[in-house]
Amino acid sequence: MNVQAITTDEIRKLIAKRKAEGVTGPAINRNLARLRRMFKLAQREGKISAMPYFPMGKESEPREGFVEREEFEMLRAAMPTRLHPGLTFTYEVGCRTGAMKKVIWPWIKLDESEIHLPAGAIKNRNPITLPLSAELTGMLKKLFRTDDGPVFDTTNFRREWIAACVKIGLGKKTGEAWYAYEGLTPHDFRRSAARNLIKAGVDETTAMKITGHKTAAMFRRYDIKTTDDLHEASGKVVKYHARKARKTGANNAKLTQKAVGGEGK
Repeated sequence: MNVQAITTDEIRKLIAKRKAEGVTGPAINRNLARLRRMFKLAQREGKISAMPYFPMGKESEPREGFVEREEFEMLRAAMPTRLHPGLTFTYEVGCRTGAMKKVIWPWIKLDESEIHLPAGAIKNRNPITLPLSAELTGMLKKLFRTDDGPVFDTTNFRREWIAACVKIGLGKKTGEAWYAYEGLTPHDFRRSAARNLIKAGVDETTAMKITGHKTAAMFRRYDIKTTDDLHEASGKVVKYHARKARKTGANNAKLTQKAVGGEGK
């Protein structure tokens, strides 16, 4: 389509078409953002004098799906053994499944318990070094090869994920097709990793280096807080006030004792 023909009316037709195809609002916004970026670059270079209005839709609230370690182990046990290393990797470091599928053996440093992802292998394009747990290192040692093939087996990963989640109650079928499903998604492991890192006491800057988040604001969208977290926070406040009251009481007792001693003199 000629750029001159891309009007706001045509953009609205595109939005309607994408919705009819079952595409969600946030995904449509990403489509429009790319198109708008094209127009801005052309305008900056003097290729066009004006650009159309882009009616962006409302962004959805961030998902809050995550699993505790016990649920993860149940899910892993319900999936084929060949998928366990990739599943463990994504849960522990919050790596996107797309990036996980790209990992090849030359990037693995088992003697250092690390994976070195080069620029371009992950979404934000920056290189990153990810630590490997002792459990995952042990898994990879059993699979180690000297070629440059993929490290993690991802054959039928999504199909097996859906079947396992439905089996253990982390999702449900919504139709006859195998992919007709709603519930826990692989991307929810990214939230799980962010949350686990913070709860374990890892500082935010270090946690962001592991998960690959560029901004603290985006990272915090993944650090989901539960009702238990809020109760824990409330309990900490109660303990704080109790400590403060004991300290104040002890100080008052000392002052009283001094005053009484002074009167005696």
